[in-house]
Amino acid sequence: MHDDSVTYLHAALAQALGRPQDALTISHRLANRPNTSGDILAFLQPVRAWAEYDLGLPVTAPTTFSDLPVIAGLVREAEGVLHLRDDPATAADLLTQAADAGSGRTFGPSLRARWGAAEAHRRAGSADAVDRLLAVEMQVAEAGYEPLLARVHRSLRLAGVPRASRRAMDRSGLLTVREREVLDLVAGGASYEQAARRLGVGRPTVRRLLDNARGKLGVSSRLGAVAAVAEATAG
Repeated sequence: MHDDSVTYLHAALAQALGRPQDALTISHRLANRPNTSGDILAFLQPVRAWAEYDLGLPVTAPTTFSDLPVIAGLVREAEGVLHLRDDPATAADLLTQAADAGSGRTFGPSLRARWGAAEAHRRAGSADAVDRLLAVEMQVAEAGYEPLLARVHRSLRLAGVPRASRRAMDRSGLLTVREREVLDLVAGGASYEQAARRLGVGRPTVRRLLDNARGKLGVSSRLGAVAAVAEATAG
Protein backbone atom coordinates (compact mmCIF):
# COMPACT_ATOMS: atom_id res chain seq x y z
CA MET A 1 0.00 0.00 0.00
CA HIS A 2 1.26 3.48 -0.88
CA ASP A 3 2.72 5.47 2.03
CA ASP A 4 0.14 8.25 1.60
CA SER A 5 -2.70 5.72 1.85
CA VAL A 6 -1.20 4.22 5.02
CA THR A 7 -0.80 7.68 6.56
CA TYR A 8 -4.41 8.53 5.70
CA LEU A 9 -5.60 5.31 7.35
CA HIS A 10 -3.66 6.21 10.49
CA ALA A 11 -5.40 9.62 10.56
CA ALA A 12 -8.82 8.03 10.04
CA LEU A 13 -8.12 5.43 12.72
CA ALA A 14 -7.00 8.08 15.21
CA GLN A 15 -10.25 9.97 14.67
CA ALA A 16 -12.33 6.80 15.02
CA LEU A 17 -10.52 6.05 18.28
CA GLY A 18 -11.42 9.42 19.73
CA ARG A 19 -7.94 10.92 19.31
CA PRO A 20 -8.72 14.10 17.34
CA GLN A 21 -5.41 15.78 18.14
CA ASP A 22 -3.48 12.83 16.71
CA ALA A 23 -5.80 12.77 13.70
CA LEU A 24 -5.22 16.47 13.09
CA THR A 25 -1.44 16.21 13.47
CA ILE A 26 -1.28 13.32 10.98
CA SER A 27 -3.66 15.15 8.61
CA HIS A 28 -1.50 18.26 8.59
CA ARG A 29 1.61 16.21 7.95
CA LEU A 30 -0.01 14.45 5.01
CA ALA A 31 -1.57 17.61 3.55
CA ASN A 32 1.83 19.34 3.59
CA ARG A 33 3.66 16.40 2.04
CA PRO A 34 4.81 17.10 -1.55
CA ASN A 35 2.94 15.24 -4.29
CA THR A 36 0.13 13.90 -2.10
CA SER A 37 -2.59 12.83 -4.53
CA GLY A 38 -5.81 14.78 -4.86
CA ASP A 39 -7.87 11.69 -4.03
CA ILE A 40 -6.03 11.20 -0.73
CA LEU A 41 -6.49 14.88 0.13
CA ALA A 42 -10.21 14.55 -0.60
CA PHE A 43 -10.55 11.50 1.68
CA LEU A 44 -8.60 13.39 4.34
CA GLN A 45 -10.90 16.43 4.40
CA PRO A 46 -13.74 15.05 6.54
CA VAL A 47 -11.25 13.38 8.91
CA ARG A 48 -9.57 16.74 9.47
CA ALA A 49 -12.90 18.55 9.70
CA TRP A 50 -14.27 16.23 12.41
CA ALA A 51 -10.96 16.42 14.31
CA GLU A 52 -11.08 20.22 14.30
CA TYR A 53 -14.75 20.15 15.31
CA ASP A 54 -14.09 17.76 18.21
CA LEU A 55 -11.22 19.96 19.41
CA GLY A 56 -13.37 23.10 19.32
CA LEU A 57 -11.21 24.65 16.57
CA PRO A 58 -12.38 26.55 13.50
CA VAL A 59 -13.17 23.97 10.81
CA THR A 60 -11.13 24.31 7.63
CA ALA A 61 -13.20 24.84 4.49
CA PRO A 62 -12.71 22.12 1.83
CA THR A 63 -10.20 22.89 -0.90
CA THR A 64 -10.32 19.71 -3.02
CA PHE A 65 -13.32 19.20 -5.29
CA SER A 66 -14.32 16.55 -7.82
CA ASP A 67 -17.26 15.43 -9.96
CA LEU A 68 -16.74 11.83 -8.81
CA PRO A 69 -19.71 10.94 -6.56
CA VAL A 70 -17.68 9.44 -3.70
CA ILE A 71 -15.20 12.33 -3.54
CA ALA A 72 -17.99 14.88 -3.93
CA GLY A 73 -19.66 13.21 -0.95
CA LEU A 74 -16.51 13.56 1.14
CA VAL A 75 -16.32 17.26 0.29
CA ARG A 76 -19.96 17.71 1.28
CA GLU A 77 -19.27 15.96 4.59
CA ALA A 78 -16.42 18.37 5.35
CA GLU A 79 -18.65 21.31 4.36
CA GLY A 80 -21.40 19.96 6.61
CA VAL A 81 -19.05 19.83 9.59
CA LEU A 82 -17.97 23.38 8.75
CA HIS A 83 -21.58 24.58 9.22
CA LEU A 84 -22.63 22.28 12.07
CA ARG A 85 -22.13 24.84 14.84
CA ASP A 86 -23.55 27.98 13.25
CA ASP A 87 -25.92 26.82 10.49
CA PRO A 88 -27.30 23.37 11.38
CA ALA A 89 -29.99 23.47 8.68
CA THR A 90 -27.34 23.78 5.96
CA ALA A 91 -25.18 21.20 7.74
CA ALA A 92 -28.08 18.75 7.81
CA ASP A 93 -28.56 19.03 4.04
CA LEU A 94 -24.86 18.66 3.24
CA LEU A 95 -24.31 15.75 5.64
CA THR A 96 -27.37 13.94 4.28
CA GLN A 97 -25.94 14.28 0.76
CA ALA A 98 -22.59 12.98 2.03
CA ALA A 99 -24.22 9.98 3.71
CA ASP A 100 -26.17 9.14 0.55
CA ALA A 101 -23.02 9.40 -1.58
CA GLY A 102 -21.24 6.95 0.71
CA SER A 103 -24.20 4.63 1.27
CA GLY A 104 -22.31 1.66 -0.20
CA ARG A 105 -19.81 1.91 2.65
CA THR A 106 -21.95 0.49 5.43
CA PHE A 107 -19.31 0.93 8.12
CA GLY A 108 -17.60 4.14 9.07
CA PRO A 109 -17.76 7.33 7.00
CA SER A 110 -21.34 7.07 5.67
CA LEU A 111 -22.67 6.25 9.15
CA ARG A 112 -20.68 9.10 10.66
CA ALA A 113 -22.19 11.50 8.11
CA ARG A 114 -25.69 10.12 8.75
CA TRP A 115 -25.30 10.70 12.49
CA GLY A 116 -23.97 14.20 11.77
CA ALA A 117 -27.06 14.93 9.65
CA ALA A 118 -29.40 13.71 12.38
CA GLU A 119 -27.52 15.72 15.02
CA ALA A 120 -27.75 18.80 12.78
CA HIS A 121 -31.51 18.30 12.51
CA ARG A 122 -31.66 18.12 16.32
CA ARG A 123 -29.74 21.37 16.63
CA ALA A 124 -31.97 23.00 14.02
CA GLY A 125 -35.07 21.98 16.00
CA SER A 126 -36.50 19.75 13.26
CA ALA A 127 -39.70 17.96 14.24
CA ASP A 128 -38.39 14.63 12.95
CA ALA A 129 -34.95 14.87 14.58
CA VAL A 130 -35.66 12.11 17.11
CA ASP A 131 -36.94 9.76 14.40
CA ARG A 132 -33.78 10.41 12.41
CA LEU A 133 -31.57 9.73 15.42
CA LEU A 134 -33.45 6.51 16.22
CA ALA A 135 -32.97 5.33 12.63
CA VAL A 136 -29.24 6.08 12.83
CA GLU A 137 -29.05 4.34 16.20
CA MET A 138 -30.37 1.14 14.62
CA GLN A 139 -27.94 1.31 11.68
CA VAL A 140 -24.92 2.02 13.88
CA ALA A 141 -25.87 -0.72 16.35
CA GLU A 142 -26.23 -3.24 13.51
CA ALA A 143 -22.78 -2.25 12.22
CA GLY A 144 -21.26 -2.72 15.68
CA TYR A 145 -19.68 0.74 15.59
CA GLU A 146 -19.62 1.22 19.37
CA PRO A 147 -17.82 4.60 19.64
CA LEU A 148 -20.22 6.20 17.16
CA LEU A 149 -23.14 4.57 18.95
CA ALA A 150 -22.07 6.40 22.11
CA ARG A 151 -22.30 9.69 20.21
CA VAL A 152 -25.75 8.79 18.89
CA HIS A 153 -26.86 8.02 22.45
CA ARG A 154 -25.58 11.39 23.63
CA SER A 155 -27.59 13.08 20.86
CA LEU A 156 -30.70 11.15 21.86
CA ARG A 157 -30.28 12.11 25.52
CA LEU A 158 -29.96 15.77 24.50
CA ALA A 159 -33.18 15.31 22.50
CA GLY A 160 -34.92 14.03 25.63
CA VAL A 161 -34.83 10.31 24.81
CA PRO A 162 -33.55 8.21 27.74
CA ARG A 163 -30.44 6.22 26.92
CA ALA A 164 -28.11 4.54 29.38
CA SER A 165 -24.68 6.14 29.53
CA ARG A 166 -23.02 2.73 29.68
CA ARG A 167 -19.47 1.83 28.81
CA ALA A 168 -19.47 0.39 25.32
CA MET A 169 -16.92 -2.20 26.18
CA ASP A 170 -17.69 -3.94 29.40
CA ARG A 171 -17.02 -6.92 27.14
CA SER A 172 -13.38 -5.90 26.79
CA GLY A 173 -12.70 -7.99 29.88
CA LEU A 174 -13.36 -11.06 27.71
CA LEU A 175 -10.17 -10.45 25.74
CA THR A 176 -6.98 -12.35 26.44
CA VAL A 177 -3.77 -10.48 27.20
CA ARG A 178 -2.47 -11.36 23.73
CA GLU A 179 -5.61 -10.07 22.02
CA ARG A 180 -5.37 -6.78 23.89
CA GLU A 181 -1.67 -6.48 22.97
CA VAL A 182 -2.46 -6.91 19.28
CA LEU A 183 -5.25 -4.33 19.43
CA ASP A 184 -2.99 -1.85 21.22
CA LEU A 185 -0.28 -2.28 18.59
CA VAL A 186 -2.72 -1.84 15.69
CA ALA A 187 -4.22 1.21 17.40
CA GLY A 188 -0.70 2.66 17.56
CA GLY A 189 -0.36 2.32 13.79
CA ALA A 190 1.57 -0.95 13.60
CA SER A 191 1.13 -3.08 10.50
CA TYR A 192 0.40 -6.80 10.80
CA GLU A 193 4.08 -7.52 10.10
CA GLN A 194 5.26 -5.06 12.74
CA ALA A 195 2.81 -6.42 15.32
CA ALA A 196 3.95 -9.96 14.55
CA ARG A 197 7.61 -9.01 15.06
CA ARG A 198 6.87 -7.18 18.32
CA LEU A 199 4.98 -10.17 19.71
CA GLY A 200 7.28 -12.82 18.30
CA VAL A 201 4.51 -14.57 16.35
CA GLY A 202 3.58 -15.02 12.70
CA ARG A 203 1.30 -12.75 10.69
CA PRO A 204 -1.47 -15.43 10.57
CA THR A 205 -1.46 -15.45 14.37
CA VAL A 206 -1.91 -11.67 14.44
CA ARG A 207 -4.86 -11.96 12.06
CA ARG A 208 -6.38 -14.76 14.15
CA LEU A 209 -6.02 -12.75 17.38
CA LEU A 210 -7.69 -9.74 15.77
CA ASP A 211 -10.53 -11.88 14.44
CA ASN A 212 -10.99 -13.47 17.87
CA ALA A 213 -11.16 -10.02 19.48
CA ARG A 214 -13.67 -8.84 16.88
CA GLY A 215 -15.92 -11.82 17.59
CA LYS A 216 -15.76 -11.38 21.36
CA LEU A 217 -16.49 -7.67 21.16
CA GLY A 218 -19.40 -8.15 18.79
CA VAL A 219 -18.20 -5.65 16.18
CA SER A 220 -18.13 -6.05 12.43
CA SER A 221 -14.53 -5.14 11.66
CA ARG A 222 -11.05 -5.02 13.14
CA LEU A 223 -11.25 -1.22 13.14
CA GLY A 224 -14.44 -1.54 15.16
CA ALA A 225 -12.67 -3.77 17.68
CA VAL A 226 -9.78 -1.33 18.09
CA ALA A 227 -12.12 1.65 18.37
CA ALA A 228 -14.43 -0.05 20.84
CA VAL A 229 -11.64 -1.04 23.23
CA ALA A 230 -10.20 2.46 23.01
CA GLU A 231 -13.60 3.91 23.89
CA ALA A 232 -13.79 1.79 27.01
CA THR A 233 -10.23 2.63 28.05
CA ALA A 234 -10.73 6.35 27.49
CA GLY A 235 -13.87 6.44 29.59
